[in-house]
Amino acid sequence: MGNAVVNTLIAAGIVFAIGCGWFTHIQSRGRRSRAAAGSDGG
Repeated sequence: MGNAVVNTLIAAGIVFAIGCGWFTHIQSRGRRSRAAAGSDGG
């Protein structure tokens, strides 16, 4: 039971990381100047 939970958490973390990375990549590509200006403050 515990192993299944760990596997689920790992899978969710991987999907979340890939999704965030892909979304950020697409957004920075589409709005380059805006992303450059916003990332400076963050």
